[in-house]
Amino acid sequence: MYLKYIQIFQSVLLRVIIISLFICCIKANAQPFIDVVNFSLYKSRPTNFFSSDDNSFYSNSFSINSTLPLKLDSNNLISLNPFVDSHRYQLKTNRGSTRYTSIGIPIFFIHQWKNTHWKTSAGFIGRMNKNEDKDGTKNIYQYGGVLLNTFWKKESIKFKFGVYLNTEFYGLYVTPLLGLDWRVNKKLNVFGVLPSNMNAEYKLHSRLHTGIAFKGSIASYRIEDEFFYRVDDNYIKLFADVYATKKIVLTVEYGHSVLRRIRTGKRTDSKTEYLNDEKANGYFLKAGVAYRIRMD
Repeated sequence: MYLKYIQIFQSVLLRVIIISLFICCIKANAQPFIDVVNFSLYKSRPTNFFSSDDNSFYSNSFSINSTLPLKLDSNNLISLNPFVDSHRYQLKTNRGSTRYTSIGIPIFFIHQWKNTHWKTSAGFIGRMNKNEDKDGTKNIYQYGGVLLNTFWKKESIKFKFGVYLNTEFYGLYVTPLLGLDWRVNKKLNVFGVLPSNMNAEYKLHSRLHTGIAFKGSIASYRIEDEFFYRVDDNYIKLFADVYATKKIVLTVEYGHSVLRRIRTGKRTDSKTEYLNDEKANGYFLKAGVAYRIRMD
């Protein structure tokens, strides 16, 4: 009986791998890998690098995300990217910590135009952001979208531009997107989309990749019906990816936040009022494991 389930699992996994490889081909970009499944743990603690900061922010987090693609034809596909992010935040000014959870299922449609130098990705992002300590809280859902175009003259370097929007609890958030996928040489790749992320990855060995990266994020979580918690986070990190096998990779990251802001706010009658605004920079350590397919 168990052998039957194992065989079914292997069959499904094989199909996911094949489809993921198809994604790699249709994207035709310089991003060197795709994570089919990724799990990570994250810990942040305060430092005294910036004397003007409150330096009181503590967090423990974990996240799970995956890529579930569906091929439509040779030029089109749909990709589901479900994720779960769970964060326990604590400020020195609070008596205890609070658990916030974000669960979402982004859906992306990717089209390769007849002009093979252009590709467009359009996505709908629905998520639930809530305070786990408050049961029955209403208005915990957010809806957003992204439009991203990719243009290239040669395969080694490609440019991206577009727009992202989301119905945050403090109001509508809209930002332009600018990205780059650049395969500098066989060992060095530079890739990402700002303001979300930018990465420089260097291949030291077939089983060891390292580099430096920037990551930015803005998230808001519902506390109670009209109140929300907002975290604006940016950080610079060093990372190392160790390939235990060709597709199983262990990841370690260490870095420090930049201009992190923590705010509690209230929104009524389409007006937002912030009740506090605290700076809370600190270092972080992150570790994870991923099932990864590389393209280089």
